[in-house]
Amino acid sequence: MFHEKIIDNILKSKDIPNIILYGHHTVNDKKEYLISKLDDLYNIVNKKLLIKNDIGYIITSLYYEFNMKNINNKNLDSFLEIIKNIVNNKNYYNEYSNKIIIFDNFKICTKIQNIFRVIFEKYRITTVFIIITNDYNSIIEPLKSRCVSIRIPCINNKEKRKILHKIISYKEIDTNLYDKIYEINNKKEIEILSKCKEIYDNNYETPYHKISYDILTIYNNGKFNKEILNKLKEISYNILKYLKINYFYCVFLSVLLSKNTIRDKIKYKIIYIFSNNQYQYTKSYRSILVIESLLINIFNLLAA
Repeated sequence: MFHEKIIDNILKSKDIPNIILYGHHTVNDKKEYLISKLDDLYNIVNKKLLIKNDIGYIITSLYYEFNMKNINNKNLDSFLEIIKNIVNNKNYYNEYSNKIIIFDNFKICTKIQNIFRVIFEKYRITTVFIIITNDYNSIIEPLKSRCVSIRIPCINNKEKRKILHKIISYKEIDTNLYDKIYEINNKKEIEILSKCKEIYDNNYETPYHKISYDILTIYNNGKFNKEILNKLKEISYNILKYLKINYFYCVFLSVLLSKNTIRDKIKYKIIYIFSNNQYQYTKSYRSILVIESLLINIFNLLAA
């Protein structure tokens, strides 16, 4: 795709500019593409999750990655202090002369953006800044003017079919599945939906199916209360301890999607919840809370 070629060429250049990656649901897919490209081009192997002042971020020999959703008024000063330390301090263990700082889920107030503008200007020679956002209009013009902006378009139907056919053969696909795929603009959600069909079609009983049906039994037992919360917490603990988390996601989602009692409109929302939760799971250092959040959010959606 054309925007991927642009990203490739920029990252290969000797003087990488500041970048804004923007779009809607598809921007997270391209963030992963950008990260994997950086890893390949610069042989990034080791990644660490560093936590300072309750702010977690990814650190490598080349780049730092911050999830801006985790930044709020309470930890803003600590966050800015971390950024200033990164751009000011020489990392003698770093193999590369320049640093790259990636700001994911970038949607912050104008006051903070103006602080960023000053940092961008002052440390442009030694630091490359990459902003990833699904709200381009919220970024102030002085920041835009200091970056190369790359718009990530929605996935077209041809690309959606390619994603789908990597996992499911043409013979297995019916019209209803295509209809669902065409309404989705997130690569991860398409992959999840197609994997779920494959898993559910196998129709065999596993510990993954059993725990999924156990969760449904809890869901059917009434309104949310402390007893249900404790049961969901216990199940979350067992999921992390005994199951492979990615396979659990697929089986549990396939069980939910197979239920005729759940309307299609709700099923689309369920897919969206799963997609976001899987992404959070890869970034969080408190996995149990992410799983608990998934089970509670699905409960609330079905109960609404």
